[in-house]
Amino acid sequence: MYELPCLLPAQYNLLYSTSWLTLVSGSYALLKKNDNYSILPFSIFATSLIYWKYPVYGWRRNLDVYLVQSTAVIQAYLSFYSSNFFYYNLFSFVGGSCYCISHYFFRRKYYWTYTCFHIGLHVLTNIGNMCLYHNPN
Repeated sequence: MYELPCLLPAQYNLLYSTSWLTLVSGSYALLKKNDNYSILPFSIFATSLIYWKYPVYGWRRNLDVYLVQSTAVIQAYLSFYSSNFFYYNLFSFVGGSCYCISHYFFRRKYYWTYTCFHIGLHVLTNIGNMCLYHNPN
């Protein structure tokens, strides 16, 4: 059965576009010689593109969500050893708040507002990642 996406093409194409930001944060980790850290954003890059290309509920969404959640837990743990603990967690908290707010609007069918807040999630968490990767020790 062919499923319809959960958003309009204009909306999910914006989210697909902002998913490319994980390439920036992953590349930044490589630039700062933090090769192990780069695995996480590059993995999210792959699953996010797979999902946001045509977002329907199913295994592609589940894989993306589980990987993002796992990465958030791993990086929160690693941030305890980082000199940029405050900045990483500040951007992650505000980005995570954008995620919660976005789903509030999604459930109420305000899909453009959802899209804007979800873009905020992508932007802010990638800034936070770059703070973590800048000086992880």
